[in-house]
Amino acid sequence: MDIQKRIDIAMGGRGKGYACSQCVVCAFSDLLDTDEKDLFKMAEGFGGGVGGLMEVCGVVCAMAMIAGLMTSGGNIENNTTKVQTIDLTRKLAMEFKDRNGTIICRELRGEDTGTPIRDCDLCIQDGIRIIAKHFFADRVVGADK
Repeated sequence: MDIQKRIDIAMGGRGKGYACSQCVVCAFSDLLDTDEKDLFKMAEGFGGGVGGLMEVCGVVCAMAMIAGLMTSGGNIENNTTKVQTIDLTRKLAMEFKDRNGTIICRELRGEDTGTPIRDCDLCIQDGIRIIAKHFFADRVVGADK
């Protein structure tokens, strides 16, 4: 599946009322070792910048979720992958910030200034491109764009 198809899936979710975080994780459900319905449920609370607080953008939260799914060893007795996952999440968040100027939902939406920095749909598209590039470059056509 190419990058545009994943964006189309995400925008389809947006049209159904999905939160930004849900749009991103569900667009990759076929490549993650987790049921789409479970991804949808896990991502739901990140809507509106985490619980509607307008803080960290749901797209960034979704990227953190995917980073955990892709890099965590899942060893609950001896978590040796935590630092790697946190470092990767920081890298993803910084790439998002470099593209958009901030990772804060309120700032992206221009809630305080009246001037949005970036539309939610475009943030979702950025998140999909970042995830595809970092995790699925060999399986998503156009992931390098």
